[in-house]
Amino acid sequence: MNNFKKQISEKGFLQIGMTGHSMSPVIYDQEIYTVKAPGNRKPQKFDLVLFSSGETLICHYIRKIINDHKIYTQGINNRVLDKPISKDEIIGYVTKKLPLKYKMLYSLVDLILNLTALRRK
Repeated sequence: MNNFKKQISEKGFLQIGMTGHSMSPVIYDQEIYTVKAPGNRKPQKFDLVLFSSGETLICHYIRKIINDHKIYTQGINNRVLDKPISKDEIIGYVTKKLPLKYKMLYSLVDLILNLTALRRK
């Protein structure tokens, strides 16, 4: 992981082949994507980010941010949120954007979950 962090900080970007299907059909298995260094960028909901979990690199989108400290990510095809990460754990931002239909879908899901939580109170 340190090698990726070093390369991206020196060049400002990294081209990396993605594997897996958790972000399909936005990120495709075995395709190469450009990841930009985080710099001073503030993470935002729906950003596609590259981070590590142990020795594994993960590319997921930001589902929610709590108090600018806890960043929850999720793969499009995953049913649960990943464990929270911090801004410092983000290796870079994938230049491809999450399509509007997914932003709308997950915004609607969040709205329904929030309304359900309010009704329970």
